[in-house]
Amino acid sequence: MGEPSLIMTHPFQRTGSLLLLALACAAPAQAWNAEGHAAVGLVAGQNLTPEARKQVIKILGSDDLASIASWMDQLRSAYFHTGPLGDDPEALKFNAEFPKNNTWHYVDLPLGLDYRDFSIKVEGMTEPNAYIALLGMEHDLNDPNASRDQKIVALKFLVHIVEDMHQPMHVSRAEDKGGNSRSQDGAY
Repeated sequence: MGEPSLIMTHPFQRTGSLLLLALACAAPAQAWNAEGHAAVGLVAGQNLTPEARKQVIKILGSDDLASIASWMDQLRSAYFHTGPLGDDPEALKFNAEFPKNNTWHYVDLPLGLDYRDFSIKVEGMTEPNAYIALLGMEHDLNDPNASRDQKIVALKFLVHIVEDMHQPMHVSRAEDKGGNSRSQDGAY
């Protein structure tokens, strides 16, 4: 029969291990927090194309997307003078200049749209939201006249916004406000 397998082969061992793993992962479950953003940033960094990696390194000095993934949430917290950027003058100035940047984390849409109607609705939006912010950051990253500092900020936003747009509830019903109107138990 050869060497014993390192994989548990007894059904109860496998089921028990999967159950323990599921419980371990579920116990600390929270919304898309800093750890969730860092994890997604890590995976994104590992999957960059060679050209994208080159551009990210040119802007950031490294390809560490995990380290910048939650910066936008820190910036939003600074609006309330909390978090690691709560006393940062640049963060406070940014929040004063863009007081609605909290809406850059999500897109609110009516339910039941097919792809065509979804596209029309999103592309026709004028209120600040994740899609509009994403287009702005993409523009800044492609602008040959933008400074490196501007591109760093744009990349930090882009990474976070793309992650938020993949978070359940961040592309959702208007009354949910990106999921912020719902408690974790699902109640309003």
